Amino acid sequence: MADSTVEVKEIRRHNSGKDPYALMLSRKKLPKKPILTHYPGMTLKKEDFYQAEDLICGRFIMIHSKEC
Repeated sequence: MADSTVEVKEIRRHNSGKDPYALMLSRKKLPKKPILTHYPGMTLKKEDFYQAEDLICGRFIMIHSKEC
């Protein structure tokens, strides 16, 4: 929480044939609404990242256009 990074692991059911703790999103800053450009780093807009107070138990957030 000190560096405002997030890691998301997907919990799989027992005996599903997949890794029990599949990594959905590696540890990095998670933007609330990503800025899509053709060339990375070519935007002047400031990104708004999720903070600890935005993550509430039982609520869903959008991660790369997928509700999680």
